[in-house]
Amino acid sequence: MTELLKHIKLLKSKSFITDRGLFGSLSVLIFFIICSLHTQLVCQNLVVNGDFEEYIQCRGGDGISPYFNGYVRDWNSYLAQNGFDLGAQFHIDCFQGDEYWWNLQIDSMEYYSGESLIVCPWTRRNPTSNVKRFYYYSRLQEVMIKDSTYSVSYVMHMNKNYSISDHVGVTFITDTSQIYASGDQYLTNDYVGYRDEFKGPDDIWHEIEGCYIAKGGEQWVLVGTFLPHNEIHFSDHTGTFADFASMLLFDDLKVSLATSIRESDEEMIVCDGDEVDLPLPENDKVIIVDEFGIEVTDFFAEWPYLDTLYYEDACFGRLGMISIIPEICDELIEEDIVLCVNQNIDLQTYTSEEYYLLDEAQNVVTNFTSEVEGLFTLYVVHDRYGQRGEIVIEVVACNDCEIFLPNIINLNSPINNLFTATTNCSFLEFEIAIYDRWGGKIFTSTDPSFQWEGDGNKLTTGVYAYVVKYQFIHPTIPQSLQYYTGDITLIK
Repeated sequence: MTELLKHIKLLKSKSFITDRGLFGSLSVLIFFIICSLHTQLVCQNLVVNGDFEEYIQCRGGDGISPYFNGYVRDWNSYLAQNGFDLGAQFHIDCFQGDEYWWNLQIDSMEYYSGESLIVCPWTRRNPTSNVKRFYYYSRLQEVMIKDSTYSVSYVMHMNKNYSISDHVGVTFITDTSQIYASGDQYLTNDYVGYRDEFKGPDDIWHEIEGCYIAKGGEQWVLVGTFLPHNEIHFSDHTGTFADFASMLLFDDLKVSLATSIRESDEEMIVCDGDEVDLPLPENDKVIIVDEFGIEVTDFFAEWPYLDTLYYEDACFGRLGMISIIPEICDELIEEDIVLCVNQNIDLQTYTSEEYYLLDEAQNVVTNFTSEVEGLFTLYVVHDRYGQRGEIVIEVVACNDCEIFLPNIINLNSPINNLFTATTNCSFLEFEIAIYDRWGGKIFTSTDPSFQWEGDGNKLTTGVYAYVVKYQFIHPTIPQSLQYYTGDITLIK
């Protein structure tokens, strides 16, 4: 007996925005694998007119029938028990302005794709009613091959003007006589669809996908409800015809021979917190899932966790994996700061919201000041990363910077016999020039450690002028370029 692959993850639904302008990015899952020469091409949809865009004619025009009904090409319908064969009806392209019937039968839904769909199987809530179920069927382009796996997908919307039932599906038969021989209902467990799950009432299209293993010889696709009446449940919502029957909008049926093509395993090294640009599968039929089989479209890396995602095929399970390795990409925070004694600094400007500072006693520090000189180390800590750097603060005594130059030197004395500059700070820039009484430059230097001895015996006792240009280096206070003039008395 043909067995249906019953993976619960294959029966999940996907929500689609019912705005015709947005369907481009939300197209139906296409069962494309690789076209190869075969009795049945792997990429071929075996369903003729599975999007229901082609029709024979519109019904209506007689003042009685709703104008939006039509006869869909290559499809037929069957009303169980009474045995009515009506042809597939409710082709939306035939709509001619009956707004009431439009809203009632089509539930005000936008087309999923194209400009057609069918109002598909409905199931009467009353098991003793004259007409219990409504089926649609169509001949496949190729006869199914025994023991081969077939991918099946379609989209559906449960009309909330009617009741909502918890199952519907697609199965395959060898001959249409099987439908008529079933009488009031065609029962089978071998269908691709869902059960025990209410898909509605809502305003979205649901995508149903699954797999079917052929027993051989099936050449018809049958759409309907296939469980016994006592296994079907109806929701308690209050639609206009909720007490009458459940009704389904159905579109884009695809059936194709499936084969398993393994995807390339991927390893991705990413930054913590980044959104990961997941490598798409080569096979459009394959999706990306997490370890629980839940589909993943957006993924954010979180250090230190290593994550594994999988390429999963609806029929063949996992066909590849994506290993995601998060790394810490933030740079280490290393700062050297010089402060004056009793000078306060706001340290929050040196870290972001995710970081904080600890002193050597493990106290959280946001501001810092010290009454004594010395070196102080603060540790940069991240909530998850741990220590990520250090801030070293040097506290110094900050007196005003001054320059000292003697006003007399005696070349005959063992002391005070050199003209030189001293300071309580350091120089960033320095230049001195000494002039005689006539303005002639007799000495110049850019070395802050210069020593002038009066040029030996060349100069006579007297007064000499000088000009100093300098800029101090201060630990905390910016210094400007300054000029200082004076004179030095030379005694020989």
